[in-house]
Amino acid sequence: MMAPIAVETLHLSHLPEQPVYVALFTGVTNASQLLDRVQAAGRDEFNVQERADLEYAFLDAASILSTTHLLSAVFRALNDQSKNRLKSKNIHSEIVFCLSPNNNIGESFRRFGVAKSTTNLLVVKVPDHDSTVTAQSIAEHLDTRIDIKGSSVAFSNETLAACSHIDNIKKIYKITDDSPTQQAKRKRNDKLHVNGDSSSDAPKIENLQNIESIILGTMALRGS
Repeated sequence: MMAPIAVETLHLSHLPEQPVYVALFTGVTNASQLLDRVQAAGRDEFNVQERADLEYAFLDAASILSTTHLLSAVFRALNDQSKNRLKSKNIHSEIVFCLSPNNNIGESFRRFGVAKSTTNLLVVKVPDHDSTVTAQSIAEHLDTRIDIKGSSVAFSNETLAACSHIDNIKKIYKITDDSPTQQAKRKRNDKLHVNGDSSSDAPKIENLQNIESIILGTMALRGS
């Protein structure tokens, strides 16, 4: 019997009334088929049921650094929706777009959306305000209608760390070791070692936090 799908129910601090549902799958083997379905539904406006079934943001977890990285994009998409300034078709495509460092919607899907090579998949659902959707109903829908072939795992920084391709993420956001922020980080790390903190984990954690900070700043500035 297949293990139940874990769907996290999240509430952003600035929008506590709006639930956001997130599921993470690892070892996915049918991303290519899922991408084909998404693209076909996008072309066929008359296939109403299929388009409704696929009303999610399907993301390649390799391009997501942390829970904050993803939720920052969700927040911006929701904020833009509330002000009637979505740049894409709906809230789910807007989430993908809001991850982007630039205003190229097509490029955002190539960089962050599900791809044929995806093996770790993030699925995000933002229901309408009057929706009766629950985490359980989404889990059942993902199981019966989307049929993702992979292992359901918790959505957390720990599980994302095993999925993220850090070098590729840095390339997407043009983060280099010679950037001013990275140079400042190295100076702080040098001080840590001088003061006797030789823990190998401390610089690594700070580095990820530093990368996250640059990413969030880039996302915030995009199109502002």
